[in-house]
Amino acid sequence: MLSGGMTLASGIFLLFRHSSHLIAVAHQVGAILFVVACAMHIAINLKSLLKSINSRLGWAMLAILALFVLAMVFSNTDGGHQHQQRGFGRGWR
Repeated sequence: MLSGGMTLASGIFLLFRHSSHLIAVAHQVGAILFVVACAMHIAINLKSLLKSINSRLGWAMLAILALFVLAMVFSNTDGGHQHQQRGFGRGWR
């Protein structure tokens, strides 16, 4: 819950270009913690997850989720714009 809130708040700052190194790092750390928490949640509830997938609707939902994940992984996220590379020596704006 805390990592999701931290990622949301820092993401809003980044969205409106009020970014600093601290906000960017907080966003990255929050995202990593959120992914770890999701993985732990899936591991703890794996038995019930497998029971719910064992139907046509479950497999259809899993296929749709897989398509969304593939679309996100292989999408062009820069919108065709040339962005200045961000890094420690180049600033975050």
